[in-house]
Order: sequence, then structure tokens, then C-alpha cells
Amino acid sequence: MKKRCLALAAVIVLLFAAVPVTAEVTYEEDFRQALTNAANDLSNKEQLTASIETLRDLGAYPLAKNYVFYLQAVLDLQQRRPDLQMIKLTFETYGRNEKFEQHLAENGFPSCKE
Repeated sequence: MKKRCLALAAVIVLLFAAVPVTAEVTYEEDFRQALTNAANDLSNKEQLTASIETLRDLGAYPLAKNYVFYLQAVLDLQQRRPDLQMIKLTFETYGRNEKFEQHLAENGFPSCKE
């Protein structure tokens, strides 16, 4: 009887150990927080860099990559000698995406044309 109880306890422990802890993935929260932080002050380099990293970590989350390139271009504008041709090309490219332009406006960002 004692062996059965020990075996049953071992099985229960193994079952609980085998079940991965299910943490809720908060892509939407992370996305919103990154946008909010960036929109608060587009001249804050540290904040922009942190937002870019968060958005990169989101991978294929809708519009995350667009914002990475957009915010990187904004950050690049603040460099001592920015590559204006490349920045202009980035804004022109992403400015053609109407959905992205609309999303920028809804979230308080200047349009790519601005």
C-alpha cells in the first residue's frame, strides 16, 4: 500500500512538472506600451530605443515591423550626421501603406509625409 501511494504521488508530481506553466502572452499590451512610450516624446532617444527593442521582440505582430522602421528613422534623424536619403526613402516606403498611415494618426504619431 505504501508503494502504491508513493508511486501515485510520484506520478502526480511528474504530471505537474511536465505541464508547462501557461503565462499569458501580452503582445497587445507590449505593443500598446511601446507605442505609448514612443509617442510621449519622439525626441527622447532612450525611450525610442526601448520602444524599438520591444517592437522587435514582438516579431510578426501586426504593424510592429513598420513601427520599428518608422521609429528607427525618427531616431536616425536625431544623429549628428543623419543619412537623409535613407531616412527619406524609409518614410516614403512606409508612407505608401495606408493602413499604417491611418494607424500612425490614430496613435498620435506624425505621418510619414510630415
